[in-house]
Amino acid sequence: MTGEYYRHLGLSVWSDRPLARLTPLPDRPVDLSIATTEPGSADNRQLPWISVRRSGSAWRAATDEGSWLRIRYAEDASWAEFVIDPHGHTVTVSHTDDVPWEAVCELLLGPIFSSVLAQRDVTCVHAAVIKIDERVIGFVGAKGAGKSTTSMAFVHHGAALVSDDVAVLGEVDGRTTVSLGTPRLRMRRDSAEALRGSFEALTPMWANSTSRYAKRYLEVTTAPADAPLVLDAFYFLAPRGQVDQNPAIRPVPPIEAVPRLMVNRHMVDLIERRSHQRDFAVLARVAASIRLGELLRPNGLHAMEQTVDAVAADLVAVA
Repeated sequence: MTGEYYRHLGLSVWSDRPLARLTPLPDRPVDLSIATTEPGSADNRQLPWISVRRSGSAWRAATDEGSWLRIRYAEDASWAEFVIDPHGHTVTVSHTDDVPWEAVCELLLGPIFSSVLAQRDVTCVHAAVIKIDERVIGFVGAKGAGKSTTSMAFVHHGAALVSDDVAVLGEVDGRTTVSLGTPRLRMRRDSAEALRGSFEALTPMWANSTSRYAKRYLEVTTAPADAPLVLDAFYFLAPRGQVDQNPAIRPVPPIEAVPRLMVNRHMVDLIERRSHQRDFAVLARVAASIRLGELLRPNGLHAMEQTVDAVAADLVAVA
């Protein structure tokens, strides 16, 4: 079959169209296939779809095979739609002519692949993960919490990026692992200008940046890895302004961390109901096995150097 082979977030992917932002790999065993329909034609699979979002942008269909998932992103008459099979082995992609393929890929590599992993009973947390001095740490928080900005501060100090926005959790020999993502950080204008000096010099996330929240990509060094990396710590990003001057770390006990991790699962509103109990068990094991803290930061971006120092000191203290 004609197409390209890739690896992203632990997935071995074949796609009938090139996936923007990923580097093709030699042919290899595939566990996820991406197939596209003709532009403008939706997947006409006749299934008993039931809405699972109030906005009407996602549906599930219960079948003898399991629960199918369908997700649509729309703006006026433009749309892109993704249908994922019950076991997360195939994604069928449809979109209108006026939606650039690069925008479709942006959705695939983030929310859609996260949903594919959830279909496979894999737990994903909304987090950015970096590796510094042989320690792998994740910054957990909702959209706008500053995950990428905090990671960028560590990259300035020699860290390598493991994954931005999605932490794919696994377990090897009783230790929590995370899978490698793409070598790009999503940067807001204020963060890019404070840490890099320019926002316009970065690569736009969206072909039509006026129709999406304004972020751009910064190319960074990734952690070299042929297998998932062992996770050492998660730090929850508290709202800014919790301290006046110097950043601080507040230890978080597992009993508090588990519900916070549950809330911060990626694409949490689309996870199948039966999977919540599984995720709770996974995250309880994670919370019992790694360092957990809350990162308290002052308002603004002036204390990023001190933020790096505070996390580094915390990791040394618990080594």
